[in-house]
Amino acid sequence: MYIGNNLQVANPSYKIIDDISSGFNGSTTSFALQVSGETPVPFPINTQQVMISVNGVVQEPDPSGSAGFKLLGSNIVFSSAPANGHAFFGTILAGADYVTAGSESPDGSVTAPSFTFEADQDSGFYRIGSGDVGYSSNGVQILNYNGNGLNLPDSKKVQLGTSSDLQLYHDGNHSRIVDSGTGVLAIQGSGVNILNAAADETMISCVADGAVELYYDNVKTFATEDNGAYIYGPEGGIAQLMLYADEGDDNPDKWRMAASASASQFSLFNFNDGAWETSIECNGSGAVELYYDNEKMFATNGDGCEFFDSDNNCNVYFTCNGTRRGYIFVDSTSGGKIGFMDPQNHWLMSGTKDGSVDLYHDNSLRLATTSAGVTVTGTVSDSKGDLRDIPLNTNSGSRTLTSADFGKVIATNNTGWVIPNDAAFTAGKVITLLNDHSGDLTIDASALVLLYNTADGANIKASTLTLGTRGIATLYFWSQNACYIQASSLTVS
Repeated sequence: MYIGNNLQVANPSYKIIDDISSGFNGSTTSFALQVSGETPVPFPINTQQVMISVNGVVQEPDPSGSAGFKLLGSNIVFSSAPANGHAFFGTILAGADYVTAGSESPDGSVTAPSFTFEADQDSGFYRIGSGDVGYSSNGVQILNYNGNGLNLPDSKKVQLGTSSDLQLYHDGNHSRIVDSGTGVLAIQGSGVNILNAAADETMISCVADGAVELYYDNVKTFATEDNGAYIYGPEGGIAQLMLYADEGDDNPDKWRMAASASASQFSLFNFNDGAWETSIECNGSGAVELYYDNEKMFATNGDGCEFFDSDNNCNVYFTCNGTRRGYIFVDSTSGGKIGFMDPQNHWLMSGTKDGSVDLYHDNSLRLATTSAGVTVTGTVSDSKGDLRDIPLNTNSGSRTLTSADFGKVIATNNTGWVIPNDAAFTAGKVITLLNDHSGDLTIDASALVLLYNTADGANIKASTLTLGTRGIATLYFWSQNACYIQASSLTVS
């Protein structure tokens, strides 16, 4: 290929025209111009681009046809018919099928471009229309350029990189930027915006050293901030965050978090049976509400918290380490029972409005309050035993009383008892002495300061005290060193 007025030298684009001398007869002037038996494509544009010799004389190229020869259609037309037996040779000059500087080129077509190459004559440039030039490769349009710029047809790519690592193209449906190389696809700039096709709506905005913002219908809905991220709702509307989960069952498994500007409340919803149901709600008054199956079950308020159930008993369950350990039961009926139950639904404690408070053992009632007092089912006991009984402690020798003897009958059948001056013997403590012997036993009260005999009120602390056979004496302590004694068969000497 060349562009210019000087022909290339010894270029293989010089083509030898087939010998037409066999047709010379002195009368025929028009002969087909062929190379290797075919009309050359592209065909020479101008008569000047062909050199003809007849009978050893170079013929003058004359487009007017008045002298020498001219080209007409795909033929050589002589002004005078060559004579029979005259020799012929002809050559198409190199570049004869291309435009030279300062001259015009034919429009060409996508399959036969005007500017081509010797070994690839269906690849090159051609004129598509006014101000529009195309380039074809093997007869297929690859690109064109006009007043709008450079244009590529669908699926034709701008490829960058040694291995075409970066590709830009439109596939007929979508515009694509493909990075198939190593590293990352980086878009650099002090700010990056993604707009709609009309460039009148923002979809994504990125600011250097600032926020990344996402928009819906040109309204900002999400933005990163220096301390996190924000979700925005429309002015006066609700800001929502939707969460979707795919369980593989084709159901719309999703959650919705919403903040309402009008009510200053935050809510968490689940999607069930085609409708949104409230799960948690926090409102501007400070209350937090929990729901089950779209029904409010729990709420905080200024006085504490409340449990709700519109059609069933209201229960509060306690679970530890994955196991239910018990619950608070509230009967839904008016004036119904409230109480604690174990995991087997056995009562532990209960109470009724304007009624009794009950205590249970193994789901059996043991104590109940009444309008008159308390009713006990079964025995009443403490660490010493049944409160209807006085515990008995028997001994076979002399017995010094201790705090373990309080509230008991201390029996002995040998020697007697010693009453100590002990700080544990405080006011109200009672001990009963029982002579389990056929003879008298002594009571040693010498450690006390006062021992009053209830029979006559005398202080008999320093006396010798003898409790007769099978006698009983009760000691009531006023303090650790003062005591009262009431006895049968008591001898004071």
